Amino acid sequence: MRTLPKISIVIPTYNEENNIKTCLDSLLRQNYPRKLVELIIVDNGSTDNTLNILEYYMKNNQNIRLFFNNIAKDAEISKMIGLKSSKGDLFMYLDADIE
Repeated sequence: MRTLPKISIVIPTYNEENNIKTCLDSLLRQNYPRKLVELIIVDNGSTDNTLNILEYYMKNNQNIRLFFNNIAKDAEISKMIGLKSSKGDLFMYLDADIE
């Protein structure tokens, strides 16, 4: 029997309160086994409601982890932080406005 790979998905955020809920809801609706999907959010210093929304999702989903990019407000740096923190067999990144 073939074993399914664990997937790490990194999502950089900066003031994404209007998008992050739709993005996470879409990812959490997928048919892939939830325990094999690791969602890594790397925030770039959001000043809106993004972190409150993420806190709500993290309370209800153990597979969501939050990191902070304190280096620079740069999505590419955030992607690298996420990659270095990932534990999956496969890796991808998504923008927070993707559904």
